[in-house]
Amino acid sequence: MRTLNPRRLTKLLERAIRLCGLQEQFAASTPPSPALNFVFVSVHKIRQINTAFLNCRNRTDVIAFDLRPNRETGQSQFPDNEPPAEEDDDVLGEIYVCPVVAARVARQYQTAPEDELILYLVHGLLHLAGYRDHTPQQQRRMREAEERVMNKLRKEFSPASIISLEYHLNP
Repeated sequence: MRTLNPRRLTKLLERAIRLCGLQEQFAASTPPSPALNFVFVSVHKIRQINTAFLNCRNRTDVIAFDLRPNRETGQSQFPDNEPPAEEDDDVLGEIYVCPVVAARVARQYQTAPEDELILYLVHGLLHLAGYRDHTPQQQRRMREAEERVMNKLRKEFSPASIISLEYHLNP
């Protein structure tokens, strides 16, 4: 990442949280001031996390961990292998994003890498809101929600004014 405007990114994420329907979910949570962690990681690190916690060796772009207790059992959703979260009871979720993958995918589809990165953040938030993407029907529902949220965010924010990605990528 070349530049990051933390204040604008925070405003965008706050708006995205509302658009994804998470504000209400978090308001009903146990901690008085719940937090989400957004972590930007390397290709190697996101692959490590994917392997360790999701038992998948493929490269990925975003991984979301819902750190809230299971609604039915009250137990941790990661009983054997706690995600790489900070030891903080107020953290309700973590979203790991790989900016290098965002830049590569953006180049492949000839889109702005900043837009791609924000899409990954939205995708992670939607996972925390309960969206899944394992079946074609779930994928279609996820894509529709992503498009709805991204269209609203684009009207209010210029991704390039929040995050500027610059990578020297091999073709």
